[in-house]
Amino acid sequence: MLPEQIGVTLDIAIAVIVGILGGALGIVPFVVARARIRAKMRKDGTAGIITGMAATLISFVVMAAEIVVCRLLAASYLLPFSISAVAFFIIAMMVYTATLVRR
Repeated sequence: MLPEQIGVTLDIAIAVIVGILGGALGIVPFVVARARIRAKMRKDGTAGIITGMAATLISFVVMAAEIVVCRLLAASYLLPFSISAVAFFIIAMMVYTATLVRR
């Protein structure tokens, strides 16, 4: 590889790592709302679902804000950042949901 290619590859790797961290940040509203969701599901299923939907909306807003910030700061790395952030978010949501259902 040429030295210029190594620099570009390293920049993309950094964008992917930051995207993974951004995807993890998108899960935070669910982790914070977990106790409320479980408590409300015991009393009233509808209230628990509404709380879960609110956590979902907040997560999507966080993810959208991250992508907009990436677009403003480093537009050339928007694609690797966005793909890694969304992929990590989806995988983490699947794992998190599976742990909620099991318990």
